[in-house]
Parts: sequence; C-alpha cells; structure tokens
Amino acid sequence: MVMIEVRLKAELENVTDFQPVGIEHTWNFRVECSSCRELSKKVVSVCAQDKMVMSGGRDTANMVIKCHFCRREGSLDIAEGPFPYTADDSGTMATILIVDCRGVDLKEFEPRSGWKATGTESKTLFDDVDLDEMEWFDYDAKAAMPVSVKDIKYEFAVSKREVKKNKNKSGDEGKGAGKDEGKDAGKGTGKDVGKGTGKGAGKRA
Repeated sequence: MVMIEVRLKAELENVTDFQPVGIEHTWNFRVECSSCRELSKKVVSVCAQDKMVMSGGRDTANMVIKCHFCRREGSLDIAEGPFPYTADDSGTMATILIVDCRGVDLKEFEPRSGWKATGTESKTLFDDVDLDEMEWFDYDAKAAMPVSVKDIKYEFAVSKREVKKNKNKSGDEGKGAGKDEGKDAGKGTGKDVGKGTGKGAGKRA
C-alpha cells in the first residue's frame, strides 16, 4: 500500500478554490503495473463513490484493474481529498488528492471536465470549468475582469503524512487541509514518482 499525492501547479487569474464540482467527480489516470511495469493501454477512471470488490472478497476499492500483460491485480482508492487549489497556491505545486495505490503506480493525469472555481473579487461561481485543452478562459461580468486557469502541470509524490481515509469528504469539507503539508510532503520525491504537463499525456490507446 502506497499513498500517492496528486500535486497540481497552475496559474490562476482572478479565481480561487479551483477544485472538482463534487465528490462524484471522475479522476482520470494512466497507470503502470508495479510488477511488470506495463503501462495501461487506456485511461483508468476513478470515482470516490464507486466500490469494487478486490480478490478474496474482503476489501473494496474505488477501482480494481488487472494488468493486461501479467494479469496481476491492482487497485486505486481515493484516501483523502479533493483539496481546493487556491489563489495563494497559484504558480506552486500543491496537493489536490491522495490516492491509495496497490499494485499500480500513477504515471499520467488528465484533468478533463467537471471542475469549478470562484471569482476572487465577485465570488462568482464558475461551475463548468472544462480542462480538456489543459486551460480554461472566461469572463467575470460582475467583477468586469477576465478569469482563467492555465499553465497546468502535475506531479505524483509519495505521501509522508498519516492519511486517514474519508470517502465522504468533499472538496469544500477538505478545504485548507493538506495545503502546507502537501507542499512539503514528498518534496524531492515527486520527480522520482512522476510528473508532467498533461500536454499529450494520457492519450487513449
């Protein structure tokens, strides 16, 4: 069992509290088998509300998969988060999710759609943030200023924190949690575990 932090870096323009719309958000990764190091052919989608039974029938996880090459079983389980990425985090790496990985390693991350952000001045809620193009632009009419999320990068780091699983935690309930700790946790290890800009990452096979 390895707890992996999904860490995000982005430039936020006039918005804050960038995070998934709800706990039903689907997270999309490409994973590598910890046994034979085969990379998944397709994107693996994980939702905190899903439950799948692991081999043996005792434990469950949000996603259970088998390596298409060696047939070893692996699983992904959302342990903590999501945590909002705030205006104070803009331009820095911050933890947005912690995933319990068994038998697989996270290699690529696709943000896609299903995100929201709040205007820093107007408090306007933008609940249709789509990151299929790895950037988002809009206009805050109430504040009369442009808003955007761009220059997105990510990395994966082994978490050094004690993680208490809470599958009912939403992004708002986890607000503020894991921010400072997340920035320091895994510092220097993220490069070893994995990082990327998302450009061209995770293309479906």
